[in-house]
Amino acid sequence: MINQKILTAVIVTALTALLQLTSYSSTAETLKVNQQQTHLNPIQASNDNQQISPAHWTFFLVRHAEKNKGADPELTPEGVKRANRLASMLQYIPLDKVYSTDYRRTEQTALPTANLNNLAVENYQASDLLSFSEQLLTTPGNYLVVGHSNTTPVLASYLSKHKTSKMDDLKSYDRLYVIEVFQMGLEKHATLKVISY
Repeated sequence: MINQKILTAVIVTALTALLQLTSYSSTAETLKVNQQQTHLNPIQASNDNQQISPAHWTFFLVRHAEKNKGADPELTPEGVKRANRLASMLQYIPLDKVYSTDYRRTEQTALPTANLNNLAVENYQASDLLSFSEQLLTTPGNYLVVGHSNTTPVLASYLSKHKTSKMDDLKSYDRLYVIEVFQMGLEKHATLKVISY
């Protein structure tokens, strides 16, 4: 039987090739995909004297899909389509957890993917993203995290140790961050790729 970690790595590699995952450069209005980031950024282990087994994380980070107006709006029909498209894209990735902030627009974006994986959508506090990123990096696995235009790039930066550009609050609904973190020995190394979905 194929090891689940190996299967996940194969699926992520295939998804990367299929969608031509690339790094990005952005203007204030559009996301222009141009070239892949190939270098690894080290993330220092918390305890240099601790023996650490090889481990692997894959994070899929998105902002909520298109929303209606209001204090806590639901998704528009276009947003519902985008949430379903995300679920379709990730259907062969065996996710361990699906996270969302406690808003209808983010939970509705996460729900189709969570349903495909028979998972509940778990809420997180976007007010302390550094602590949340540290929590995510304690347990290897595959995770979807749905946030907001002002939180998702920040979380992507914390997890990958790569710089990320801001999102356009009115237009940037299509950005998907794919972050892989590999731990061998005492250091974690991360790659960041971004696509439009």
